Amino acid sequence: MHRVERAPENRIARRSTATIKLNWTVERKARFRMKEISESVQVVSVSVAGIGLIAPTAPGLAAGSIVPIFYDRFAGLILIRRITPTDDPAISYYGAELVNPGRDLSEALLGHVPEAHGVSLEDVWNRSS
Repeated sequence: MHRVERAPENRIARRSTATIKLNWTVERKARFRMKEISESVQVVSVSVAGIGLIAPTAPGLAAGSIVPIFYDRFAGLILIRRITPTDDPAISYYGAELVNPGRDLSEALLGHVPEAHGVSLEDVWNRSS
């Protein structure tokens, strides 16, 4: 069977964003043990199915990790798909899939995308098909 490769920029409803900050909860090394810490991270891209983040490098995260996120009054989970180091070893780029996002969380994130302002999640999905 022939496998078709898609270019990274050819994603469903891929959008760049205005600056959006959200929080995620990751484990960090504390004095004598690991401790869950809530950190602010920057969203750099949003699509119907996922987000791209720039965040402090979290050594405990790997592809396949599930991380809780919090935006405004909404909570959800992301599945880390890839981690790309930057020139600064303290910062990494994370590509993540939204895990069963509620409509409210998806619309809140997509509402910050300039092209999608005032457009419902269903309209964005239908345009991408």
